[in-house]
Amino acid sequence: MPRLALFIDAFGLLCDDLWSYYETAGRPLWAVRGFLLIAPLGWLLIAGINTVS
Repeated sequence: MPRLALFIDAFGLLCDDLWSYYETAGRPLWAVRGFLLIAPLGWLLIAGINTVS
């Protein structure tokens, strides 16, 4: 259960980052680029947490 909570939390943070890029740039293209840069880091973090716990 904690893994699921961490996954949901990390996914929420990624969505927040996506929305903040969308608001600041005002263009969906920049939001997508920002999300594509941040998302792999988030998934690596989740994978690392899952292997440790």
